[in-house]
Amino acid sequence: MAPPDFIQDAPELRADLVPFWKAYEELSTCRAYAGMGGLPGPIPWTAINEYAIRHRFAGELFDDLVDLVRAVDAAFLKHAAEKARQDGEHE
Repeated sequence: MAPPDFIQDAPELRADLVPFWKAYEELSTCRAYAGMGGLPGPIPWTAINEYAIRHRFAGELFDDLVDLVRAVDAAFLKHAAEKARQDGEHE
């Protein structure tokens, strides 16, 4: 049985970005959720900083970590807000 198209056609992550994606996945567990709908909040900077210290992201690598986590998180938060808005329209 062939995998579904969304898996088969999924983009590949560049090897140099894998550590940042792993960081984002771990840091996502640090976010708070608010309100009745459980809307996600942003990943706290303190969590990013602690992760960086633990995993030795320093200097420009730390700056890249912050920039990339913030960019991916902004896209996630936008998607979550749009989904919540759509879900509210269907009720």
